[in-house]
Amino acid sequence: MKKYSCLIFRRGWFLVLTGASFLLPPVARAAVGFTVSPSSVSNTYSGQITLQISGLTNGETVLIERFIDVNRNGIDSGDLLVQSFKVTDGQVTAFGGIRDVNVPGDDDGSSNGLIQTSFSFNSAPEFSRAAGQHVFRVSSPSGGLAVQTLNVTQPLPAAQFITGQITNSLGALVPYPTVALLVQTGQDVQFVVGAVGSASGDYTVVAAPGTYLVLPTKVGFVSDLSTAPVITLNAGEFITQNLELTPGTQTISGTIADAATGNGIPGLQLFLESSNNKLAIAFTDTNGNFSVSTVPDQWKIDISDFSLSQSGYLRPQNKPRVDTTGGGVTGVNVQLAKEAALVYGSLKNDTNAPLPGISLFGNDNNNQFEASATTDAAGNYTMGVTAATWFIGPDNQNPGLAGYIVQGTNVTLTNGQALLVNFVAQRSTAHLLGRVTDTGGSPISGLTVLAFPQNGGSSASATTDSNGNFDLGVFGGNWTVQLESGSAAQHNVIGPSLNFNVTDGINISNINYVVRAATATISGNVTNNNGQPLANVNVSASITVNGTNYMSNAQTDGTGHYQLSAFNGTWQVNLDCFGLNAQGYGCPNQQNATVSGAGAIVNFAVQAFSNTRPALTQPQWFPGQFQFQLSGESGRSYRIDATMDFASWATLGTNSAFGGSFSFIDTNAPGFGKRFYRAVLVR
Repeated sequence: MKKYSCLIFRRGWFLVLTGASFLLPPVARAAVGFTVSPSSVSNTYSGQITLQISGLTNGETVLIERFIDVNRNGIDSGDLLVQSFKVTDGQVTAFGGIRDVNVPGDDDGSSNGLIQTSFSFNSAPEFSRAAGQHVFRVSSPSGGLAVQTLNVTQPLPAAQFITGQITNSLGALVPYPTVALLVQTGQDVQFVVGAVGSASGDYTVVAAPGTYLVLPTKVGFVSDLSTAPVITLNAGEFITQNLELTPGTQTISGTIADAATGNGIPGLQLFLESSNNKLAIAFTDTNGNFSVSTVPDQWKIDISDFSLSQSGYLRPQNKPRVDTTGGGVTGVNVQLAKEAALVYGSLKNDTNAPLPGISLFGNDNNNQFEASATTDAAGNYTMGVTAATWFIGPDNQNPGLAGYIVQGTNVTLTNGQALLVNFVAQRSTAHLLGRVTDTGGSPISGLTVLAFPQNGGSSASATTDSNGNFDLGVFGGNWTVQLESGSAAQHNVIGPSLNFNVTDGINISNINYVVRAATATISGNVTNNNGQPLANVNVSASITVNGTNYMSNAQTDGTGHYQLSAFNGTWQVNLDCFGLNAQGYGCPNQQNATVSGAGAIVNFAVQAFSNTRPALTQPQWFPGQFQFQLSGESGRSYRIDATMDFASWATLGTNSAFGGSFSFIDTNAPGFGKRFYRAVLVR
């Protein structure tokens, strides 16, 4: 698996907000007092937006909604709801006494009829930061209603900008579009800045000098990433670039709901990507319903990280997939789990300086959920999770971590727990320097190269330049260099797996990294013993050619299907045993796949753990130690305990029975007159 002071989109995903249709009641003021501070900000503002609501009864709950008023005439059916949350007087979201600062709450902590709540503007849903007129509306159960305006402007004076006009594929002007500037970071895309266009389809986006992908968007239309222009904006330059959108011809509709209550979740940004690199958008209404215009294709639905974190929900790892090649699809129901625990802490460098704007990601060991967080100005973060074992780590491809390596970690939490996890970014003390070429010696640019520490932890990454060169910052230890699987698939190549022993202060240069063209595929399905598909299972294939090991990787989709790139030869295909064990399944034997021109098919049927009672056998006494064998289920973990009186037991250690057994050695046995042992199934 797979975020900056601005959003990092996951590879291939872009979050888009534009106009949507809502039927809204007329706005009327009531006795509720309401202020927004500041009342005007830039679309690059990194501070807090503070809302104060007075005139409430003690303990009252209010609904806060934010709209982008595209035509600047007040809230109407053409305006998009970009944020929706409830705040109760005197309450915040907290676990173990630690607040989840991502979820808005009453900052004064008192049930006094006054709510003061705030949120970070640059941590709000991405396109809710687009320049334009924004309107907040507060509703209370007692019938109170109030509105306030927030003006989101562009930086002035405009030193450089991109401007133009947006039309549809028939040449007609598209009114009130939104245009985003995105930057490529490895295989991810970072949202930088956006602005709402005019009624005549004109737009202007002011930005710092840089190279941007310029993306036009609007609800009811489809964007094409393959044709979106990439523009280099130099200092003092004004560039004209006209853009095009395709009207949607079909719809995908459904509901995003709370998995526990079934209630719809309003104000969530959805983004859909097709298998042909098209984008379509949606946004949940006040009842959690959505409807998005698309074209015939295969679509995957995802939800904004920022929408999820501000709402206190987790991202499902198994993304819904919808096929519109046969027409529109209705009744798509996506259920989200609420956070039940919290991981919090800081990210600092090795001199204790905070590292702000760095994204962190988490995924549970059951492959069900994903979570994210971003460090604030002090380097602090909070991440809502579930009660489970999670892998948590920062995004090492973030430009703010250039020259650093940060190791991720596994943590286990229970319901209601808050766990402190601090990260230290270690400066690289050496470099792996090399060049990526094909078998003909031609350089390959734009490939993401990774270096993994062999003792576990986060990877270092680099993207090859126009000459195929890469520079991986590492530190002393053993490292494995491979291609990032998504990048390799995009370039239709397969890279070798190379190992290096690094000494601090000494670079390893002139690495000749030769990739081979993918000419075939290995595909198949992973199911359990009942024939049910298993999603999110990592699949790998390896082959050795002239002493060099080549690797190809993929992951099963929601139907249990996978597809790996390959070339001619005999490959060894394996499943990720750790991930399967976490889902309650044993690890199957590897299978061989012979590829000769056409592709090969390799299916796996995995067996669920049966909770077979472990056995302790083969006791042996050696000078200074006692040894025995545990026999159990492959992949399961067992704890070994010892006692002298069967009343009190001491834990000696926990091992995994890879292959179904392991040997255990007790070096302290000679110090006891007698000792009894037991094995306890842990996982």
